[in-house]
Amino acid sequence: MRFENLKEELSYIGSVINRKITLYNENTHQRPKNKADYRSFYNDTTREIVETIFHKEIEHFEYKF
Repeated sequence: MRFENLKEELSYIGSVINRKITLYNENTHQRPKNKADYRSFYNDTTREIVETIFHKEIEHFEYKF
C-alpha cells in the first residue's frame, strides 16, 4: 500500500475481506494551494538524512524527491 492512496486501498481490502474499514482522525481537508511545497523545507543535509534513514522505502515505492 502507498500512504498517499491509503483510504482507497484500505477500502479495497475491506471489500475483499467483506469488512468495513474506517480511518479515524482522517485529515479531510486538502492542502491549500498557496502552501509551500515540502521540498522547500529540506536542504542538502536534511535530504541526505532522510534518504539514508528511509532508503529502503524510497527504493521500494520508487519515490522521487
